[in-house]
Amino acid sequence: MHPNRYYQLPLKLGKILKKEEHAACKLEQSIKQNIHLMLITQFEECRYDASYGCCVWEYDFELLPQIGNWESSIESSILSTIEKHELRITNIEAKVMIDQKEFVSRIDKNIKRVKKVIGITVTGNLVYTNDEFRHYEEIYFSPISLD
Repeated sequence: MHPNRYYQLPLKLGKILKKEEHAACKLEQSIKQNIHLMLITQFEECRYDASYGCCVWEYDFELLPQIGNWESSIESSILSTIEKHELRITNIEAKVMIDQKEFVSRIDKNIKRVKKVIGITVTGNLVYTNDEFRHYEEIYFSPISLD
């Protein structure tokens, strides 16, 4: 594979092993894919490295009276994980905002579900070029049904 091209997810290992062309992406997209995987992976879920992942899933379905402490804990976890597992960016900062989103029924316009949403922003600089890097994503969890 060309050094400036990276495999796009999901990996198709059959193609790689047969040395067939696999969908590729650029450096920034590859980093974003890796961060996304870290965010959706629970600690100890990756059999080769128990530290790969994020603490978000440890709090799923919990009542959280002190959101500020929880946001800080998640930010620290994300920052630590990215610093350890994504060496292609530096000067990394992670910001977490927790909110809730209401899902309204299309039929009767009543609120049917409420979910917590975590907005995660990761910023830094690409190691090889020092260009700015920014990644934002939202994770929904802890469904509350109002039926």
